[in-house]
This record gives sequence, C-alpha cells and structure tokens, in this order.
Amino acid sequence: MRPALLAAALATVLGAARAEAAACCLSSSAFGLGRLASWEQAAVIVGGSVSPVSGSWDDQGAWHANPADYSENEWRTQLSALVALHERLQLSGRLPWVLTQKAAGPLNESGHGLGDSQLALRYEPVYQGEYDYLPELALNLGATVPTGRAMTGAQTILGSDVTGRGAWMLSASLTAELARAFWFVQLGGGLTYALPMAGDAPGETQQFGPGVQATLAGGIELTRGLVASLVARYSWEAEVRVNGQPVARSRAFDFGGGPALAWQFIPQLTLQAGLDLGLFTAHTGENRQGRTAGNLAFRYAYF
Repeated sequence: MRPALLAAALATVLGAARAEAAACCLSSSAFGLGRLASWEQAAVIVGGSVSPVSGSWDDQGAWHANPADYSENEWRTQLSALVALHERLQLSGRLPWVLTQKAAGPLNESGHGLGDSQLALRYEPVYQGEYDYLPELALNLGATVPTGRAMTGAQTILGSDVTGRGAWMLSASLTAELARAFWFVQLGGGLTYALPMAGDAPGETQQFGPGVQATLAGGIELTRGLVASLVARYSWEAEVRVNGQPVARSRAFDFGGGPALAWQFIPQLTLQAGLDLGLFTAHTGENRQGRTAGNLAFRYAYF
C-alpha cells in the first residue's frame, strides 16, 4: 500500500476510534458521581465542597437574606467509589464528613461528624452506543443510610453538629443520555421515599414527605480531555408527617444549577470542579436554605 493511502487509512481509523471514545465517555466523569466508562472496572473519587448559606425561603416562598449578625458555612469532604459488577450493572457508594460553622450574634460555634452515607445500583438496559439514534438508558436504585447526626440529636445551641437528616431514604431514578462525538445531553428524573423515624417527643414518629427530583445537563469537549458542562436541577418534597398526619405548610422545593469542568490530564486521573447556584429571590424555593456550593474532586479510574 502506498504511504499516502496508509496514512489516510490510519487517520480514518484513529478518527473513528477517537469519536467513539469521546461519545461513550464524555459524561462519565463530567460532574458529580457520574458513572464508569465502558473500559473501566472501578473508580475512586476524593473531593470536597464548601457551601455558604445566603438566606432561606419561608413556607410562603418569600426569600429572607441572612441578617447581618448571622452566618453559616458547611464544608464537606467525600469519599466515593464505583465498581463494575457486570457490563450493565454498577455499584456505587458515598461516605461524607461534614463540618459546619455557625455564628449568630455573640454565639459562634462549629460541629463536625460523619454525614449520611449512600449506596446505589445502576443498571443500563441500553448502554451508550448500543443502538444508533437511541439514547443510553439507566435505572438507578439507591438508599441513604442515616449515619449522620440528626437535628433531634443536636448537642449545640445552633445545631452546628447536625450532619444528616436521620432517616433512611429510598430512591429510584431513570437517566437518558444522548452522546455524539464531542457533546452530550442528559435528562434524569427520580423519586425518593423516607422511612419513619423518631420525632422530637417520646413516642412520636416523623416522616419526611416523598420527593421528586429532575436534572438536565449538557456538555461539550473543548479540547482533548477537557469537558465543560452546564447542569440544572429541581427538587420538591411533600409535607412532613408527624404521627401519620401531614404538617401544614411544610412542603419544600428549590431549583438551581451551574457550570462544571472536568479535565482528564492522564488516562486514569480526572480533575473535577463545579458550582451550584440557586436563584435567591421570591418563589424560587420554599422551606429551604439558599446555598451557593463550590466543589473540587479527583477521580482515579482502574482499567
């Protein structure tokens, strides 16, 4: 074969392989926990985040900025892992350590401890690139384990030592993703259900309402190994129940999102960074704190 023809053939093969690799792995480590790429056997993610509180929404949806003498910041360090059990089945887990600092007038306190941990299974009935023009579909089943300290167990005046919600939470979600050579679009929707837990008074039970979550994300490969994404999220939760009875005006919701950046500077190692920004104005939330979160993480993959 002539050298020119050989070079052209190699370029075609390498170009096709490059496009296939980009399409199947663009979103695997673009933001959050992500998923395993098709050639990965496992991955470990070590990261941290900081999320200052700017204010809160009341039960009417009115926004209240923090008063001048109040501040609250949360620092969170997380260890996460993903393991391939089968080409269509992945197991993941997340273990956080939470540090909170609060100041209100003359009071200034901090608390820390293990947060609520998470376990999840991801099943892909249709994996990336299996069928032309058909998006990847993934079913996720998970549980949040109340390994943190709930508000009922707080030992500080401002509750700075609270690190979790105190309830077992079951979740199910469906994710659809369409990926092409250098871009992807991902849509996800899920449900959560909390099991009853002990309330504030002896013999009392409390149960968080069922919840709905939705995410929409898109990303593009700016250059080899560097992916920029934009993520939007929505979260809603029904009324809290005490002894089986709903508490009036206790439902909660908020939405927000922000940019994310992932840089795979060697095949095994990816640097992840992102921001989560809320809309701190009236009727963009209810019974929730308004936080601005920034995160940074390293992801190491095993082939």
